[in-house]
Amino acid sequence: MKIGIIGAGKVATGLARYWTANGHEVRFGVRAGKEDPAKGMLAVSEAATFGDVIVLAVPFASIEDSLTAAGGGTRKINGKGLFIEPTLFANAINDLKISREEIFGPVLPIIPFEGEEEAIRIANDTSYGLASGIQTGDMRRALRLADKIKAGTVWLNTWHKYHPNAPFGGFKMSGYGREQGAEALENYTQYKTIWANLG
Repeated sequence: MKIGIIGAGKVATGLARYWTANGHEVRFGVRAGKEDPAKGMLAVSEAATFGDVIVLAVPFASIEDSLTAAGGGTRKINGKGLFIEPTLFANAINDLKISREEIFGPVLPIIPFEGEEEAIRIANDTSYGLASGIQTGDMRRALRLADKIKAGTVWLNTWHKYHPNAPFGGFKMSGYGREQGAEALENYTQYKTIWANLG
């Protein structure tokens, strides 16, 4: 699950919600990144105001009956910066603040679901739709579900893959238009219609 905290969670396409089928065991490991001067801690941001948003979100989620599975602590390193432990919330629900808002920190709710219909309902129950991913051993199922997910990019058994020929952009509040690919040229194109009476 290192994809969940790439760049300390400060990546627009970083994992923001993790769903798992009920009854499946989920195992996570924490590995320090380059930004990390202290083992097991990830830099949130140099801007205190940006960090405050994340720090406030962690206790807020705890109040809402989500179980903190790991992490949640914060501290400074040598009196500087703001660092937060990668924080997992087990048995979360999609109505939590941490599930609905862009936290941009190493905070990840783990949301159990029952069956494909509920998984799709939860996946699309968001104001955003930049990217999504499915990890499964059944590629036919993955393709079927990917077609129903309202996101500009859906990764299947991979994450953060891009190509200059593949359009990239989001649905809903995740933006308009596309970068990359022929579709990106639309941003630089103006169309004109001319009507003439030749009779």
